[in-house]
Amino acid sequence: MQADSDELPCPESPNCVSSLVSGKQNISPLYFNDTDNSQIKERLVNTLQSWPNAEVISSNEQVVITVFTTPWLKFKDDLILIIRPDGRVDVRSSSRIGYYDFGANRRRVELLRATLTPVQ
Repeated sequence: MQADSDELPCPESPNCVSSLVSGKQNISPLYFNDTDNSQIKERLVNTLQSWPNAEVISSNEQVVITVFTTPWLKFKDDLILIIRPDGRVDVRSSSRIGYYDFGANRRRVELLRATLTPVQ
């Protein structure tokens, strides 16, 4: 999976949220006081690696990609985080299959926001 640093589109299905789309699928990006991308990446990766059912599959100074596997049916969800130079982190969380996620992707991003306690 690759991430385009300028676009994080969602399909029309409600099982996706992104900070770079409008409407019901929009979610606020994460914000950090620190503008050092390597430190932001380290915080993101360390946090995500501590979560059950999460696997960070790619990370660098600009992008962190994590795959979540649901415990029961082993469905895969993708979380893409794009780290901007100003401390903003754009997000996209989406289910790979299905239509509804019953809010799981939005809850995941909000849990990450609460866990990291970035500046709002």
